[in-house]
Amino acid sequence: MHEFGLALQILEMAEEHARPLAPCKVTQIEIELGDLANVMYESLLFSLQAVTEHSVCAGAEILIHRVPGRGQCVQCGAEFPMEAIFGECPRCGDPTPLLIQGKEFRLLSIQID
Repeated sequence: MHEFGLALQILEMAEEHARPLAPCKVTQIEIELGDLANVMYESLLFSLQAVTEHSVCAGAEILIHRVPGRGQCVQCGAEFPMEAIFGECPRCGDPTPLLIQGKEFRLLSIQID
């Protein structure tokens, strides 16, 4: 479960930004997560809640913004939703669409009080 490792990295970043402001508390962690990023939403949320429990992030609101998969056909230019990394264009059937969104995984913000 690599989500636990990702949660630890997010915690480290939050603590790094909070350290110079000590004493303080992280009250919100905001993340952007693509549906095709190979990260399980529920596992990431559970892992974040577990690793932040005894830290300056304890009790922080965790916001995870989901980004749906979206592709673009290299042949006809059509844009369409993608539920998997591989697929085909629904308009012309080309099997090699470009993935233009859905692989995001970013720490957007940390709110510190």
